Amino acid sequence: MVCQSEQLRLSKLYRRMITSLWELLTTGQAEWAEQYEADELAYQEYLASDALRQRVCGTAQHRQSGLSELEQRVLQCLWLEMMEQQGPSQLRRQIAACWSQLVYTISTCRATIGDRSLTEQQVLSVLAGERDQAQRKEVWKAWMRMGEEVAPELLTLVQLRNEMAQHAGYDNYHDVKLATQELDWRQLSQMIRTLRDELDPLYRQVKAEVDAEVAQQFQIAVSQIKPWHYQHPFFQQQAMDVVLPELSVGDSFEERLTDLFAGYGLAIGPLLKRSDVYSRPDKSPASFSLHLDRAGDVRLSCHLEQGGDGLPLLLHELGHAAYEIGIDSDLPYALRQPGHTFLSEAVALLFERLACDREWLRRLGCKRLPDQERLDKWSRRNRLIKLYWTMTVVLFERELYTNPGQQLNQCWWDLVEEVQGVRRPDEWDLPHWAAKAHLSTLPVYYQNYLLGEIAAAQLLSAFQQVGEGWPSREAFHRLQATLFSPGASKRWDQLLPLFCGEPVTVAPLIAQVADGHNLSARDRLA
Repeated sequence: MVCQSEQLRLSKLYRRMITSLWELLTTGQAEWAEQYEADELAYQEYLASDALRQRVCGTAQHRQSGLSELEQRVLQCLWLEMMEQQGPSQLRRQIAACWSQLVYTISTCRATIGDRSLTEQQVLSVLAGERDQAQRKEVWKAWMRMGEEVAPELLTLVQLRNEMAQHAGYDNYHDVKLATQELDWRQLSQMIRTLRDELDPLYRQVKAEVDAEVAQQFQIAVSQIKPWHYQHPFFQQQAMDVVLPELSVGDSFEERLTDLFAGYGLAIGPLLKRSDVYSRPDKSPASFSLHLDRAGDVRLSCHLEQGGDGLPLLLHELGHAAYEIGIDSDLPYALRQPGHTFLSEAVALLFERLACDREWLRRLGCKRLPDQERLDKWSRRNRLIKLYWTMTVVLFERELYTNPGQQLNQCWWDLVEEVQGVRRPDEWDLPHWAAKAHLSTLPVYYQNYLLGEIAAAQLLSAFQQVGEGWPSREAFHRLQATLFSPGASKRWDQLLPLFCGEPVTVAPLIAQVADGHNLSARDRLA
């Protein structure tokens, strides 16, 4: 196998780096921030090394005709990972130090109000149920203050990343990042235009319904609604409390969940034992799944609590983990990863939607279940709200990297108003955008959520076309055989057509989101 010794060294450096990241995110301890910075830098330095470059490029140039398709893909994946690190070592060190500090700041950040310190989950809880408008405003502003704390360092990081990208021959970091993900901005922007052309009428209707409910709840005019009146600081989603089943968590819950997935042929017991799925004050507010070694050591971190509001996020991360666990362990190291990040997001979304399947929730042992019609209505509305939030972030991040010197506060609120239909507050000229942790911790990632929604709709459509239900043992088997097992041995634009029978298309997403609404968006698809 080509570059076998190089892949072995990379695998060891990778495991050290991701293990340190796991410890940092689950403990919030400063020493792990320092360790992660060192381990990440060691991994990046090897990716940028002349020795690895000569080995990968030399093999590709001199032995291309004699290489198998699998060996060529190994070289391609190695080169894609190396591209981002082409630049001076000192610059990499500056980026690593800046990023590590931002991760630590964000993972330990709390909304401070007087002598109270609120986690993200507590902020969301306040916005989901607090009736006092002054209190809501105070909590919203306290959370957005993280943007003021983060923005200067983040802008420095943007400039450093852009400088590194230019050493790789790209105009900015956004361009090089898309290239390493084998994505095309023109295709992405066209998808956004098509989604908006078809779904804007439906979104405006749903947004008007939400605004009417908010206005009634607080006894104010729709024109008086401010961002803190919504259930999420960024109008990113709607709380599930309107349809929340009664969920008792603990050992018995994990056993029921394990048994349920075992029926589909998926063993999650060992995974849950390695994971950290319950709320703790010291760990990162983010939910995530990490594959520590690309050899089966997959772990989750979530914030599951009594009541069940963390169930969709737990299921989402289980979807990521199922993909990682299902990758053929005999593949070379470079290919033991999902065919694309957005394909993993698509699977995670399929898992997440089980939280809106009444029969599945009943089998899980949930009590006080709402009817399926109510679950479906909430799900369609929430998907649409999330979709428009996702497009907002994708468009803003493009602006952030292509023109970081512009009036970013204004750019942010212009997009929020135009895409999401959320009015800016009176005091808007502040870096509220920087309070979104992804912009710091997972740069140029949000397009994977957008493509994940698109691909998840295609996967569901493919199941329906062959008469497979979701979830079912047959559907899981098909995912395992066609999508999971190949890992990155094929490009995403080869894998998706193999599964769905067609290239990536937004039509199934539009149809599914518009289902049940008699609007022109759906009529034009008929």
